[in-house]
Amino acid sequence: MLLVLQQAGAHIEDIPISSFAIISIANWQTKITFDAEKLNNYLTLFSGTRENINIIKLIKKIKLLPDHKIFLLGNGNLNDYSVAMERLIDINNYVEPHLITRKLWKNLQLNMAQLPRYAHILNKISNITQLTSLIQLVSSTQLSLNYLNNSDISVSEG
Repeated sequence: MLLVLQQAGAHIEDIPISSFAIISIANWQTKITFDAEKLNNYLTLFSGTRENINIIKLIKKIKLLPDHKIFLLGNGNLNDYSVAMERLIDINNYVEPHLITRKLWKNLQLNMAQLPRYAHILNKISNITQLTSLIQLVSSTQLSLNYLNNSDISVSEG
C-alpha cells in the first residue's frame, strides 16, 4: 500500500509519504494530502486492481470535508487542481468501495481530457488518424487513376 500511496502523490504533513512517516506519525490517515498532479496521473492510469480499490477506500474513509482544499497540495497548476477536485468529488459520491463500477471508471477517465498534457496526446492521436485516412485516400485515388489510364485494359474490362 505504501508504494501505491507514493505513486498517487501522498504526503503527510507536506512531506512525501514514507514508512517512517507512517510509523512515527499518529493518525497519519487523517493528515494525508495528495499532490494534485500525481493523483491525476495515478487516477488516469486507474485499472481497477486491488491497490486502486484500496486508494478509493482510503479516500472514502477520510471522508472529504466540505473544504476539499485541505486534501490537495497546491502545486500552482489550476488544471490539475480542478480535475483532481472533480475526481475526489466523484470518489466521495461513490457508494460501493469494494468494487469499481463502470460509472466511476468512466468519470475518472473522462476528466483526463481536461488536462493539457493528456489533451495534447489525444489531439496528436486524432491528427495521426486523420493523416492515415488522407494517405489511404491518396493511395486509392492514385491506384484508380493508374487503372483507368492503363492502355492494356479494354473498355469492357474497365
